[in-house]
Amino acid sequence: MESHQLNNLESTEKYLTDNGIVFHTIRHEAAATNVELQANAKFEGAQANTVLAKQLFLYDKKKKENVWLVCADVKNEFDLKLLAKHLGVGASNLRGADEVNLKNYLGCVKGMVNYFSMINDTDKKVKVIVDQRLMDAEFASFHPMDNSASTAVTKEGILKLKELSGRDDTNFAILDFSTL
Repeated sequence: MESHQLNNLESTEKYLTDNGIVFHTIRHEAAATNVELQANAKFEGAQANTVLAKQLFLYDKKKKENVWLVCADVKNEFDLKLLAKHLGVGASNLRGADEVNLKNYLGCVKGMVNYFSMINDTDKKVKVIVDQRLMDAEFASFHPMDNSASTAVTKEGILKLKELSGRDDTNFAILDFSTL
């Protein structure tokens, strides 16, 4: 296992600290679904307006090597068929990836997919899509490899993680889901 690989809350916070990324973590009841996340993750003080993120790990059934990590505002409802069209994938071919691929690509288990996990994809096989709403927020929150915690970072933190993961325009995009 590489020294920078994220596998739990402590390794995520250490990675953020070591790389100068400002963050704030709260603990809460485990939240494996978006409904549970909204009920359990409550930031206060300077982070009171943190936008919670939902994450989807998707793949193209016809071209299984095409995989995406989609990070969106938990309140942002969008049609997966329209997202598939945007990605150039047949609507019936865009699927949720299985737990084996989730572990292999991102080092996560089901219910703990998160933006930070792209650091574990050292081969940069996963294309990352971030909701414009998360970029516009003062703070956006993701599970820190542990769904009983949420870690808020700024736009600058999101972009620093993109840079640290070696992502570029070929495998990272910011998307305004209202344009789908």
